Amino acid sequence: MRFAIFLFVFSLFIVQNSIAQPAIIWEKEFGGSKFDWGASVIRTSDGHWLIAGVSTSPDGDVPGHMGGFDTWDPWVFKTDTTGAILWSKNFGGAGQEEGGAVAENPDGSYWVVGETHSFDGIFAANKGMWDIYVLKISASGELLLNKTFGGSGADDFSGFVPTADGGLVFLASTWSSSGSGDLVFNHGKRDCWIVKLDADAQIEWQKSIGGSKHESGSTLLASKNGGYWLLVNSESSDGDFPVLDGTKDTWLLRLDDSGNILWNQRLGLPDEMTSFSAAEDAGGN
Repeated sequence: MRFAIFLFVFSLFIVQNSIAQPAIIWEKEFGGSKFDWGASVIRTSDGHWLIAGVSTSPDGDVPGHMGGFDTWDPWVFKTDTTGAILWSKNFGGAGQEEGGAVAENPDGSYWVVGETHSFDGIFAANKGMWDIYVLKISASGELLLNKTFGGSGADDFSGFVPTADGGLVFLASTWSSSGSGDLVFNHGKRDCWIVKLDADAQIEWQKSIGGSKHESGSTLLASKNGGYWLLVNSESSDGDFPVLDGTKDTWLLRLDDSGNILWNQRLGLPDEMTSFSAAEDAGGN
């Protein structure tokens, strides 16, 4: 009887999965002769696709290479609804770039955000080891502005959200010391660093969130009720994270529109959660 039940369930599994498989409308491969890595893709307001990542290729779909041997360049290209490339651009310096998160602005331009270890070209204003780069490009891929943000140490990009005023808020983990470069204050070894930029990529406000030890942020979300949600890993037992039950705790923070902490809540048992993300439901929770 068990064998018969197994066959019946297995048959249902096969039928259900054969019905549920979606049909592929089209598929494309993009890149050059070396390594090309996709980071993000968005559907643009004109119905096309904007794809961003990094590339070491000097050829193929990639319009050249800016850096040294096997260093990553930010690569952004746009396709139509069939996957045909409309335009392709890459940016960078002699060093390494990573990331490549994108978002569309109300005027049809695009933000491209990541991190850079270059000290030349469009990233000549690098403040330290790794900086956050912020590019604005036109609907046709032309570079409109470029900025780097950081301090004397390594500043690692975690994500960003566009804002209704045409600016953005980015999240980073910073090793930079207080008062170096763009960083006003660091609580300890590594802080979460949240920065609000206007439409011209000028800093409007910034917040360092942390304690005396290591903090790193993984998720920043804009809330439909205003302000932001922030998920953080913390090794501190002081500052903004007064409780530590393990070697690393996970915290959820609710921030206002200026990045001030409204409340924070520790999640999970010690060391239980290491990789995490979040989404907001219809009720704003």
